[in-house]
Formats: sequence, structure tokens, C-alpha cells
Amino acid sequence: MGSFLDTLQRFCLGAAASSPPPTPPPPRVVRLDCQKPRPGWEPRYQRLLVIDDLPRYTQDILETLRVFYEEASLTIHVAHTFADSLAAFKEGDIQLVILDSDLNDPEGSGEDLLKAFKSQEPGVVVLANSSEQRYNDLLLQAGATAALAKEQRKLRRWLTVNGWQRKEGGPSV
Repeated sequence: MGSFLDTLQRFCLGAAASSPPPTPPPPRVVRLDCQKPRPGWEPRYQRLLVIDDLPRYTQDILETLRVFYEEASLTIHVAHTFADSLAAFKEGDIQLVILDSDLNDPEGSGEDLLKAFKSQEPGVVVLANSSEQRYNDLLLQAGATAALAKEQRKLRRWLTVNGWQRKEGGPSV
């Protein structure tokens, strides 16, 4: 039997006080394969990394990317932890990162990941993605390109301006 303090803690904090934190889902790679490509155009970023410690946000981002790039083929790495994010970045030849600015991981923060990515690949494009502006501001100061604030409309707007490029040798306007 537990002590009086253990019982009081469970009573005050609920069962979660004695439960370990939930295990994040494993990293994965999602391939979007297009059957009908957009003539003369290709996605500017074909290898992406989506990072968030809350899987529901990565699902929202994946759905936005799937709809926006329905005429393209992409490889999207999805990670939920600091270590998985570093590993995916190293192995994936990543061009665009959508990074949870307030990543809640004892191994490191979103800012730590941004600095690691930029030191390995200075030209990588990183989009800060937190609902709290102060975390987005930290990443913008550290070199992120833009802030999305967990709003899919901002991601769609950014992709509309930056997401496509003309293919080499493609038709002119």
C-alpha cells in the first residue's frame, strides 16, 4: 500500500500523477504520389520534415499538404521528438521544415533544432509553427523564414506564394 502522501497526490492530481507520460508515435515517412502532374510546374520543396510533439497538428499539416500538392509527388518525414527530428533531417535531404516552435522535449527545443538544421544545411527553409507568438518570435530571430501560428490558412497562403516553381525547360508564360 502507498503512503498517505501518495494517496493524497493521486487524489489531488488524478490518476495521471502515477502514470508515465504518453509515448510519442514513432517517426514515419509519408509519400504523396501524384497521378496527374501540373504541366510545366513542380513543387519547390519536394522533401519536407513536419515536426510537432502533438500528433493531431501533424495530421492537420499533412492534410493541408495533401490537398495543396494534389498535382505533385512529395516525400514528407514526420517526427514528434527532438532525436527523431534530427535523425530525419540527416537522412532525408530535407528542403522545407515545418517546426513546432514550442517543442516540449527534454532533449531540446524548437530553437535548438533550428540551429542544428541551419548549421548542417544553411539554405534549409524553416517555418515556425506555434500557437504562442513568443516561441515563433524566437525562431524568427534564430533564422526561421516565416511563422504559421498553427493556422492552416497561413500555411496554404505561404505555399501559394512559395510552393511551386517552373520546371527546367518548361513552357514560358
